[in-house]
Amino acid sequence: MDKEGRLLAEGPEKSLNKIGHALHKFYPVFNSVTFSDKVKDVVKSMTNMAEPTIIQSMVIFKHPKVGGEGEDSD
Repeated sequence: MDKEGRLLAEGPEKSLNKIGHALHKFYPVFNSVTFSDKVKDVVKSMTNMAEPTIIQSMVIFKHPKVGGEGEDSD
């Protein structure tokens, strides 16, 4: 948003970049995936963690030209 509160992105649908925190705690679908044995097995295979623990969950949208590298590019 600019100083006057107007959206800088091309419309509201491109302005949304994150949804929620602790989705794994409040929504059954996120909870079932987050705490599944399959997810734990993947994390264990990629790290030295004996018992992986979730500390945060959210959905992050990556729209072209919004945020990070390429923000000002055409």
